[in-house]
Amino acid sequence: MLVKLEVVVMMDPPHEQAKRPVSAALAGPYGHPFHPILVTVPIGAWVGSLVFGIASHLVRDPDFLVRGARWLIAWVITALGGFYMLGTWLSRGGAKAGHSRLPVPVLFGHFALAAVGLVVWIGYVLTEKAALAWTAFGLLVPVALLGFTMLARWLPVHRARTAAATAASAGQQPEPAERHFPVPVVAGHGLFAVVTVVLVLLTALKIGGS
Repeated sequence: MLVKLEVVVMMDPPHEQAKRPVSAALAGPYGHPFHPILVTVPIGAWVGSLVFGIASHLVRDPDFLVRGARWLIAWVITALGGFYMLGTWLSRGGAKAGHSRLPVPVLFGHFALAAVGLVVWIGYVLTEKAALAWTAFGLLVPVALLGFTMLARWLPVHRARTAAATAASAGQQPEPAERHFPVPVVAGHGLFAVVTVVLVLLTALKIGGS
């Protein structure tokens, strides 16, 4: 007599499988794959190159467009790191009371001023008006100060990450959301931020050329 064995494989429904990333390393701060997020970068780069290409035929001296585009690259890279950390902070409940040591007004003020400064800098690149360059630099000063404030509050959290994780697992206190910031992202964001501030200042002072 032959005995027929049936093996039942428990599988999640297709819609549940689709929600899971291929690997944790490829998952973004909200658990979604990085690809939909990063695909906006080449699209933005292409649109930016198109705008600068057209603008170079509409002005007498296109050299300032070349310089402005270089500085814009540093600014955009800095912004990408900031977006990633903001997403991580929000997804970890940083906006909830007691879940972060970063003051909400400081964090969102840093983000908002940087975004306004980027828009002003794009305006300078397209018009070459010195007033816009100095306005962008003026906006970067409080952005940098707020960034250093958050860095000073993040460092103790990072250093005490083991103790914080133990306390959180024991239910004593919620784990600070900023503890999940990757060190390379924090370092890269700070480095490109310093580069951006210096380059914008040099441009406003009309030091250097293409």
